[in-house]
Amino acid sequence: MMKAKVGAAALAVAFSGAVFTGGASAGTINLQNATGESSPFGTPAWAREVAYTINGDTERSIAGLFRLEDRDSGEGILAWCVELLQDLVLPGEFRMNQTIPGAATMANLNKLFNQSYDMILDEQVGVKKEKKAAGFQLAIWEIITDSEDASGLDLEDGEFVVIDGDGNTEEGVIGNASFYLSRLDQAADTTDYELTIWNSGRSQDLVTAEETVAAIPVPAAGLLLLSGLAGFGALRRRRKS
Repeated sequence: MMKAKVGAAALAVAFSGAVFTGGASAGTINLQNATGESSPFGTPAWAREVAYTINGDTERSIAGLFRLEDRDSGEGILAWCVELLQDLVLPGEFRMNQTIPGAATMANLNKLFNQSYDMILDEQVGVKKEKKAAGFQLAIWEIITDSEDASGLDLEDGEFVVIDGDGNTEEGVIGNASFYLSRLDQAADTTDYELTIWNSGRSQDLVTAEETVAAIPVPAAGLLLLSGLAGFGALRRRRKS
């Protein structure tokens, strides 16, 4: 079961996007808490406590944004938890593994990031950001745990059910999660993110996101100019010969 233990030991929680260098290029990355931080959440912590049932068992944990560090390059890493029943164990090595989760679930994750991730990143630091980050993690857990059909994702039904009310999950966190899920089969993508799944034999699996940069299209007039120059060069070569 997940247990919210703060520190370099196990911790059941959440993550958000990343920049990779060093070992990640070879399919592995070594993660640790950010330098000077005793918690994977960093400071300030963009996270909230949540309560839920998973496979009928009631659990409590911290859901929110992890801000970690690549031990080899020293660069910051942001990511999200995609393995609800496993603890986060740091420091540790993670390997790229795109076969988990399945294709349909991965497609829903891509939609979630493409449509709503910018809302987390763009929010100013404060309570609203904490609740948005926690809601985003709940949405990820719902996608990973329940229906592969986006229209069937519901925080009140299935194997993953969020508990609301006093002393449990805040209404604002649940509202954010429900909003993100409702957009999956409605909203158009606002940004294109490339997701990477990171697997560890001794820690929960993670997902990271990098914004993809689209190639700059060449205007039609530019293409005509390039083709004209190519033709002019060929003509000169023929005259020389």
